[in-house]
Amino acid sequence: GVDAAEEVCPLWFCFSAALQRAERSRNGHKQQLPREPLECFDATVDEYIVSLRSLTDAVSSDLPPALLMHSDARALALADRSGSDAPAVVDGIITSPPYPGVYDYLSFAREERSRLTKLRGGEEESVAPMGLTVPSDRIWPQEWSSSLEMGARRTLRKSRVRGEFAQAWKADQLAWMSRARANLRAGGRAAILIGDGDALDAHASTLDVATEVGLDFVASATITSSRERHERHRGTRRTEHAILLEAA
Repeated sequence: GVDAAEEVCPLWFCFSAALQRAERSRNGHKQQLPREPLECFDATVDEYIVSLRSLTDAVSSDLPPALLMHSDARALALADRSGSDAPAVVDGIITSPPYPGVYDYLSFAREERSRLTKLRGGEEESVAPMGLTVPSDRIWPQEWSSSLEMGARRTLRKSRVRGEFAQAWKADQLAWMSRARANLRAGGRAAILIGDGDALDAHASTLDVATEVGLDFVASATITSSRERHERHRGTRRTEHAILLEAA
């Protein structure tokens, strides 16, 4: 007896990934994909299975099972999750927060969820990964509002006052990094991958906030293209930083 959702949800995930890959292929990005839609879906499922099997083989069988939580990182408090299997603190954090003013994750997610719901015949209540459903009208729940998204590009574009976005960005960084420090044991480490915004040095802003919340700098590495911006290809346009911090 395998729960149907345990089988269906991964298949919808693979289907969504196959759609995005096919769209990127149509837009001219080089990608080795089968031409037929069903073959593309099959290839994505095969890749998913191989990746999952590789992960299973790499993880020791005596480790506890993974615990998946749906929460805003700016408010996550492990110690308050009474009745769950969550630990009060963790030994390490690996994360990649939004790049400031670069992406609109929520609006893209709304489009993808709407498209998948239409393809499923509008049966949005049958499978709702992470408890998130798609409304039948154009009125989305408040948690889907882009105004709540950290570092959203549309928030940057709507900024009318000089420095307004930078202030909001710092407030969001203070919020999530404060929670990260609270959820991390003393001596625990956090590895962060983040990229610069068009007018914001993510490395400097992250280290400034880290000092405020009690995370000490250990090391960092930065990768950037030496080409002029207009000569950079997709995936090499932004300066990115890997930062390692330690809880004081």
